[in-house]
Amino acid sequence: MINIPLLVATKEALTIGIVIGAIFLILFLLLIFKYGWLYIQALSSGANVALLQLVGMTFRRVNARIIVDSRIMAKKAGLDYDT
Repeated sequence: MINIPLLVATKEALTIGIVIGAIFLILFLLLIFKYGWLYIQALSSGANVALLQLVGMTFRRVNARIIVDSRIMAKKAGLDYDT
């Protein structure tokens, strides 16, 4: 016979897992919406900028657009730069 308290605990755990998963999905989508185009632009031009670096620039209150555009211009000009 099925143990009812175990079944209820499993449903609660599933609900908690779904809620936590939804929160992570929303955070990931917000990250993509905010930095997606800038990251794709840097990636396609060969300027090495990680997605987490873009997030870190926001926490440091650095304009990520200026940094990425500068790296793209440096890459197109053939300049080597250290990160």
